[in-house]
Amino acid sequence: MSKPNFPVEIKAGGNTIRILRSDVRIKNSSADAPKEGTEPGFEDYESYIVEHYEGSKRVRERRNDYRKALARAKEIKTKFLNQDVESLRLTGHDRRTFLAVIGNLHNCGVSPEHATKEYADALKALAPFKLSVPVAIQSLVEALQRLDGTPLATPIAFYEKHGRKVVSKKTVPEIVAELVAAKEADHKGAYHVRDLEIRLGRFAKAFPCPILDITSKQIDEWLRSLRSEAKHLKKGSEATEIAGKTRNNYRNAVVQLFNFARDNGYLPNDLTTAAEPTQRVKEEPSENEIFTAGEMVELLNFVPAHLIPSMVIKAFSGVRTEEISKIEWEMIRFHQNCIVLPAKITKLTQRRTIALKPNLKAWLEPFKSCKGRICERWSSPQGIFQAWDRYAVKKGIRIGGNKFRNSYISFRLAETRDIQLVALESGNSPAVIQREYLELAPPEDAKKWFAIKPSAAKQEELRKHAGELIKDQQFQTS
Repeated sequence: MSKPNFPVEIKAGGNTIRILRSDVRIKNSSADAPKEGTEPGFEDYESYIVEHYEGSKRVRERRNDYRKALARAKEIKTKFLNQDVESLRLTGHDRRTFLAVIGNLHNCGVSPEHATKEYADALKALAPFKLSVPVAIQSLVEALQRLDGTPLATPIAFYEKHGRKVVSKKTVPEIVAELVAAKEADHKGAYHVRDLEIRLGRFAKAFPCPILDITSKQIDEWLRSLRSEAKHLKKGSEATEIAGKTRNNYRNAVVQLFNFARDNGYLPNDLTTAAEPTQRVKEEPSENEIFTAGEMVELLNFVPAHLIPSMVIKAFSGVRTEEISKIEWEMIRFHQNCIVLPAKITKLTQRRTIALKPNLKAWLEPFKSCKGRICERWSSPQGIFQAWDRYAVKKGIRIGGNKFRNSYISFRLAETRDIQLVALESGNSPAVIQREYLELAPPEDAKKWFAIKPSAAKQEELRKHAGELIKDQQFQTS
């Protein structure tokens, strides 16, 4: 076999295997004469080095015959070409890494080459979404579990058809604030806006999440869980379940919220909202509570002068608390014996005229020269109610949310027997008056109610308070 020119290079993919001629000189102490061309006492032997790299490490193997060196080089070439890494001698970190890979893939039926290639491809595919492979897999598994056998293409098609119409993913509190602001900007009645704000405020507190995530079942469960928010529960007692009418009012507010969200692109605009299929409940008729004339006399004689105007207007004209928070002295027409409520302060945004009964006129006469808001001390209807309630509780009298108004309507109806007139004065429909107030009070009790007038001592107290109010108003305008 002819000797080639050294070094001999053999290519194996991206690797190069080299055969180098590297004879060995060995000292010879025998008496025989040395070979020609060698130093006396030394002898040269034919030798070859097979050299290749495993990673960054150079590996050199010696053979004493070229044929053996060439055969070894071909073995290494075959191993490189077959990527038989395991057949090469791995040491240290590389060996531990390789063994860990083999262990992780045990019983998976996937080769290390295939597994690492798939993993690298997955990382590249997920890079734009800033997701790791484990997180992406977990999200996919959870989605498939929720689909319960439904092909993934089905919800994707649904999203393409409906979900893309959602212009913004907003939370319930954000949409509630936006709805209330829209109602105020559209100059809707303050009563309606306040009622909406209170009911949806409770809903937003229970569901601070995106509105898209809420289901009909969750809304129904929330409606069933609603309890009274009474301020003066006895110690150890539990809040009572709300009435059917109140629950339906809460449901109506939630339906309005979801419709608003759909109209503004926060829900798909071509699908039924989660609020619409929720359950309405039967509304059991309730008996309206009213005061007795004796209770009202006791209460009016006990409360301080600054509470009298708002309380007697409420008791003897039946205006709503939301209305009385905005009523002004100029709306009390003493010379015409009536109270005129402009449309801007009424619940139905309709001008309303109420008779100024003689007993009410007697209570308000000391304030005839006053101007501005009657309830200027309080910024909200709730503040006025709480002021009344603080004094009523001390006397053991329950005033309730509508007890003043219920009393006026009942006694006025008993006095006049005119459903249409009382409906106009109170801002209710005749059907409501007939259904809820007819025959609650007899005519003789109505006479007692509208005969309640201030005592001489109370009149003096009211005149003194009215004088102070008038001085303050004159000072402020001077």
